[in-house]
Amino acid sequence: ALAWARLGNALQDDDWPQAERAYRRAIELDPKDARIRFDYGEGLASQGNNEEALAELGEALKLDPSLGGTHSARAKVLAALGRAEEALAASRQAVR
Repeated sequence: ALAWARLGNALQDDDWPQAERAYRRAIELDPKDARIRFDYGEGLASQGNNEEALAELGEALKLDPSLGGTHSARAKVLAALGRAEEALAASRQAVR
């Protein structure tokens, strides 16, 4: 699963469709890996797929609430969606 996720990371900027396939395969192999969910969420956000990104980042937080960067990534996505109050709450959580 980790190798598929790393492939997704490597392809993210140049070939999003292939990167997304790699991330989905990684999740299929290990759906409980919070880091993979985080990476996929960040990739989705970079493509403007903010609702899907929010869902993946939420899954990452469920799996590992202390995973570094997840709360701040979630705050960015919430802000992009115009959900200011939630973004502020997520930012505060990131600081904690």
